[in-house]
Amino acid sequence: MFKMPGQAGFDDKDGPKDPYLVEIGENIAIARQTKGMTRQQLAEAADLTALSTTLIEAGMRNMSINTLRKIAEALKTTPAALLPDGKNGAGAVLIAPDMKDAIRVSNSIIANVKEMATVAKGLQELVVRAEQVQGSLEKPQPPEVDKEANKARRQLRKKS
Repeated sequence: MFKMPGQAGFDDKDGPKDPYLVEIGENIAIARQTKGMTRQQLAEAADLTALSTTLIEAGMRNMSINTLRKIAEALKTTPAALLPDGKNGAGAVLIAPDMKDAIRVSNSIIANVKEMATVAKGLQELVVRAEQVQGSLEKPQPPEVDKEANKARRQLRKKS
């Protein structure tokens, strides 16, 4: 049920928030993350826009049964599995409620590890480049470079 500003259940900052839609959105988000999909990938697989997917996951957009079916198919599950666990007369539970927090933490850790791997790869590339530079500095210089360096050293010694 869509609520307008001023009606009960409407959050002026975030738009309408029906607890049932919020829970469906959370179930969709958890299923998507568990499958390792981005919102964009889910949107493409379900033939939706990325904005629609974001709003559905946030519980800010009501959807048709057909949209729920397309999302479930994209997630390789059933529509009933995405519905809340029966508090509002709905069907099956996708993930036990006490596991949702653990999955969120796990997904956060995975994201952090991926970010750290990216940073480590960048550092590894820097080390390789530094080794290349160091190697080129350790190579013997051509005689004319050595002569110029020695001449500069002699001039410095004379001045001091």
